[in-house]
Parts: sequence; structure tokens; C-alpha cells
Amino acid sequence: MHKTRAGPGPEPSRGIYGFVVYLGGILCFVVYVVWAYIPPPLLYSLGLTYWPQRYWAIAIPFYLSCAALVSFIVLAALNLLTVVPINSIHSIQDSALIQEHIIEDNSEQSNIPKIKDIPIDVYCKNVYTLASCDRT
Repeated sequence: MHKTRAGPGPEPSRGIYGFVVYLGGILCFVVYVVWAYIPPPLLYSLGLTYWPQRYWAIAIPFYLSCAALVSFIVLAALNLLTVVPINSIHSIQDSALIQEHIIEDNSEQSNIPKIKDIPIDVYCKNVYTLASCDRT
């Protein structure tokens, strides 16, 4: 059996699923606006008797936006906690180091470069335009 690899290209099924999600989002927004802005007597006259309290029309978007803001702050804090400083024992180069000299060859510009470790001096020189970095 031949399996095709999923790619980012357009396919009819993706278009259909995307359109269904789009219509579902619009439907949810319309129901939210009806619930939030139409007076309850009008809703009761239409036979729509069970609705959550109006408090949740404001509280749910507020809680979701606060959760998104807090998640960005927590993500940034976790990234700062996991980065070791330059003088840490965990940033010492070991025998598994793969170093290659940076060769500027115009013939291989279109190729993806090989994975290699960049010495901290070369990194500092290229990024911070310093002659060398203090490793202590």
C-alpha cells in the first residue's frame, strides 16, 4: 500500500475542513453575540429559555485573554530559567564537539550547511562584533 506524505500544499480535504471550521467559528460568534446583546424577554419569546448568566459573556473572554497573557509571561520565564550562563560548567566543550572552520565558498550558497558547533569566540565576534568573549 502506497502512503502519501502529508505536506503543506493545498488539498481538497484541507479546503473543506477549513471551510467547515470557518463556518463553525462564525456560528459560535453569532450565538455569542445573540446571547450577549439580545434582551432575555425577546429570547424567551423565541423559545430560548436556558442561557448562562450574562456575567459569563464578559468573564470568559476576559479569562481567556488573561490566560494567554500569563502563558506568554510563563513561557518567557521558563526560557530564561533553562538557559545556562556562559561561565556555567554545563557549557564547557567536550570530546563530542563538532567544529568546522567557517569557509565562505560561493559555490555552495544554495546548500543547507552541515550541523556544527560554533565556538563562543566566533559567535561573539559575529553577533556582538567583539574580538573575543570573556569565558569567566
